[in-house]
Amino acid sequence: MRYNNTRTSMRVRAIEAIIQTTRYGVIETDLNGTILIFNPVAGKMLGYQAEEIIGKVTPAIIHAPEEIAFRANELGIEPGFDVFVKNPREKREVETGEWIYIRKD
Repeated sequence: MRYNNTRTSMRVRAIEAIIQTTRYGVIETDLNGTILIFNPVAGKMLGYQAEEIIGKVTPAIIHAPEEIAFRANELGIEPGFDVFVKNPREKREVETGEWIYIRKD
C-alpha cells in the first residue's frame, strides 16, 4: 500500500511542477467558482499574486460584470459562476467561448 501512496505523491508533485512552470496561465476553480490554483503566468497576465486571489470567487474578480450579465441573459440564468459551466455540465460540451479578463490594475 505504501508504494501506491508514494507513487501518487510523486505524480501529484509532478503535476504541480508542470502547472507552476508552464508558459500558459492556469486557473482552476472548484464547482462553485472558488479559485484553487492560480499559477505564476496567470499572475503575470492578470496582475495578481496567487495569495491575493486563491479562495476568491472568479467572476467577482477577473471578469467584467457586464459580460457575465450578457452571457447569463443568453443562457436564461442568473449572473454568476454558472455562466461558465452551464453548457459543460448539462450538455457535456467543452466551453469554447472567449472571455475578457480584467487585470488588477
